[in-house]
Amino acid sequence: MSKRAAEAWGSLNARQRVYLSTIYEADQAAEEDVKARYGRFDTKPPAAEWRQLTFSIVAPRSLVDYSTIQKTLRERGQHDPGAGSTLAMLARRELITVAADEVEIYPGVLAERVRVRLSTLGRATARHGADPAGTAPGPKRPTGLLGRWGFVTLARLYAAGEAGLGESSDFDCAWEQRLPRPTTVHLLQIRPDGDLTEENNAWDPARNRMKYALRLSARGRRHFDLHHACYRELYPDLFDGTAAKDLRGVPMPEPAQLDEAHQELAAHRARRPAHLLADNDVRLLARLADVHRTDACHWRDRMTRYFTDFDQEVPAEVATMPAGLIPPQIKSVTTSKTSIARLTGHQPAPLAEVVEVPAMGSATLPLAVITPAGLEHLRDHVGEYRALNPELRLGQQA
Repeated sequence: MSKRAAEAWGSLNARQRVYLSTIYEADQAAEEDVKARYGRFDTKPPAAEWRQLTFSIVAPRSLVDYSTIQKTLRERGQHDPGAGSTLAMLARRELITVAADEVEIYPGVLAERVRVRLSTLGRATARHGADPAGTAPGPKRPTGLLGRWGFVTLARLYAAGEAGLGESSDFDCAWEQRLPRPTTVHLLQIRPDGDLTEENNAWDPARNRMKYALRLSARGRRHFDLHHACYRELYPDLFDGTAAKDLRGVPMPEPAQLDEAHQELAAHRARRPAHLLADNDVRLLARLADVHRTDACHWRDRMTRYFTDFDQEVPAEVATMPAGLIPPQIKSVTTSKTSIARLTGHQPAPLAEVVEVPAMGSATLPLAVITPAGLEHLRDHVGEYRALNPELRLGQQA
């Protein structure tokens, strides 16, 4: 395949190479988004669906913005009325497939949509174009760090400061002033230890509506500060200005100095002592400790309301229900389906236990609660956990 890909790349002219590379970048961004969904147990669409990339929607620009691929081509000076013939040439060389359908842009209003999809040969050809020498891959990205486009977006938002990046009605505004693409922003959200972005909307009197803006959350800025050196090691070309996919005119911002900041990628590969839990497990244990501390139990409150709404006496087994988490709450805390099993089976003593509590009618529901051994474990080792992963959410633990 590598020889065939090299031959295919060599047969393309400069314009065709730009088109193929741009489509490949969009394909890789879509792949990162799907991987992020999988890690959060979100619904994962089939590849036949997410590999189909929107190239254009045939409608007035006052109704529909340019697609992500079109915007990138415009930035590279390659988007003009000849786009169709270039796509047709790439399709004839079996590097992409082109399909047309209709999409609803407003209720009852349909417009033609052109979608493209890379073939296996097309993906290999674009990859060869990005790395013709076939150099060895860079260091492996540790769990918790962002992919290339995710980090570019993180750095752009960091440089934008408190104001963040806002939407614009000018489709030709500079790239560095535009909102990041939604699929990339999605990679910065719904992370195990909290979203890295937040909205910063403001009223736009000229348009008589709210103007959407996005900025880094405090957690997002801390992530950049903590791992700046790690990203420099992962993506050195983004820092020296030689990358094709760099910040495009936005200087790489300097991080705030944190004592706990990582100095190299090796910090992510430090061996975890055998007596410490995996990150997913300690997140759940810390959440169980928080609900224990505040005597919070969502299911107890819900069952109590059920009886009081019907003017019935609250049963003793409901009123005395311990503080804990039901399965949907556990799922919202950890991406691991087996964390609770490891906590309940921990040796020499279980750190959590699962008890059956009343549900509707005669049914019962499993409720996870922390044990005294679990509280002691957190109290004794919270400092070690924070040293290993400064981003871990450990609640109010001392």
